Formats: sequence, C-alpha cells, structure tokens
Amino acid sequence: LVNQAVSENQPALIDAISYQALDLYPDHPSLLLMGANISAMNCRWVESAERLIRLVRILGKAAPLDAFILLSRVQRCAGNIEQAKYALNVGLLVHPAAEQLVNMLAELAPPSDGTAPEAECPPLESVIA
Repeated sequence: LVNQAVSENQPALIDAISYQALDLYPDHPSLLLMGANISAMNCRWVESAERLIRLVRILGKAAPLDAFILLSRVQRCAGNIEQAKYALNVGLLVHPAAEQLVNMLAELAPPSDGTAPEAECPPLESVIA
C-alpha cells in the first residue's frame, strides 16, 4: 500500500499510513524513521524531532547515521540551533568517523559577523533508502 501511495504521489495517504503504523507499533525503528521523514517533508519539525529522539533512545549506539543527520536538520528548521548541534555531537559519539556530521557541525558555527546561520528548510531530501 505504501509503495502504491508513493508511486501515485499521494502524500496524504502516505501520512495516514505512517500515523496508523506508529499507533500500532510505536517503537518500531523503521516506522519511526519513516514517520520522522514524512513529518519533515510536511514541515512538522517538532513531530519529526520527537520521532527521531525516540528512535535514538530505542536504538542507542545502534542508531543509524541518517537519524542524526535528519534530527539536526529538523531541529535547525525549527530554529533550534543548539539542539541541532547537540544532535550532531551525539551522532559523532555513535559514528565518530562520519565526516558528514563534522561538516554539518561546521555549517552551524556562527558566521564571523555574529549572525545566526540560515536555515535551509524545505525541501529536505529523503534519508530513507
């Protein structure tokens, strides 16, 4: 059903399926990541962050790199720069060789003029393979 909804470009149906699946299996890692991605694509930053935080808490050191990348992006889009940095730093504890996290952290450093970094929100590319 999900594949059909995706192929027919029915975002509302995809969203509804995600909500129902998470109601049935609220701690399923794949569903949490999928639901977080769908929430992010619909600019529901807080909901996406909550799902990703739950995912990281469940998986701990087994949390995928993509979870930290998306968590940082949705926190940034929500205007939570410090939480975005925190997500990247935690991600580096789990994935110390992840250059992408290091690069993203550098992008969040304040510019030399003291202004806040600009948020690049939506669209977010999908992090689900």
